[in-house]
Amino acid sequence: MQYLPILMIWKDWFSGIREIEESFGTGVKVPSKDEIEMRRSFRKSIVAIADIKKGATIMPEMLSVKRPGTGISPQYFDFVAGRKAERDLSKDDLITMDDF
Repeated sequence: MQYLPILMIWKDWFSGIREIEESFGTGVKVPSKDEIEMRRSFRKSIVAIADIKKGATIMPEMLSVKRPGTGISPQYFDFVAGRKAERDLSKDDLITMDDF
């Protein structure tokens, strides 16, 4: 019977250790839902800065980079330049993969 209080203390102590271990998490950093939504609004996309007719070669001077980031990333700027437009593009249209 005299060991019962000591066992209760040990049980609480180990329970506290397990809670602390859980608070450390998995060690894998994952963006929250809000961060993912904010990323879209802060990211930039390639847009047409001039009207581009269907069949025309898309030249670098016809393109720019603007927000929001719902189109093609600026890292593909050189990939987009030099392609033929598959549809008419108006000024400030976001460029998508379907456009060339």
